Amino acid sequence: MIYFFSFIVFFIFFLIVFILPQLFIKMKITFPNIQINNEVVDYINDKEEKIDSLEQNAKKQIIWNSISNKKTEYAIVYIHGSFATGFQQKESLIKIADKLEANLFISRL
Repeated sequence: MIYFFSFIVFFIFFLIVFILPQLFIKMKITFPNIQINNEVVDYINDKEEKIDSLEQNAKKQIIWNSISNKKTEYAIVYIHGSFATGFQQKESLIKIADKLEANLFISRL
């Protein structure tokens, strides 16, 4: 029995150390070339309006730290899990962002 568990541990170790890095080396990751003018909120809202049947509470949003909508030293990007929205944690996230004097971007998967 101990040999079986040793084999499983060795197999998982082998996968993590030798196989997975090779897969990531061979993958070609590209990012789309997008153009966002100065109004990032308008860009996000335009993209969100194109999605049918999207609940209001599930939409992406930016919560600025100041009224002037300026960059801050820190920004928090929150990406929720697969069965939730940022709405459930919104109050906690705002409190954290306020303490850090950071802008907050609530996204979704």
